Amino acid sequence: TADCNSGLGVYQATASGALTIDLTSSYAYCAAGSLSNQFISYLNVANAYTVAGDTLTIAFSNNSGLMTFTAAP
Repeated sequence: TADCNSGLGVYQATASGALTIDLTSSYAYCAAGSLSNQFISYLNVANAYTVAGDTLTIAFSNNSGLMTFTAAP
């Protein structure tokens, strides 16, 4: 679930950090300020990941940046 959109998919992650994500999701109109469509589009171009402690970082194949997630306590 990404805000007002939902979907499903599969991913493959290797020990060397390569990442492939294949998603199918709805593209409903979300309320103003939602990052749902941006979040989904970034996952669709993810190609690498790293895990350091409780932090997951996902990189994109178009070198447009990173998404960083930290585990909740």
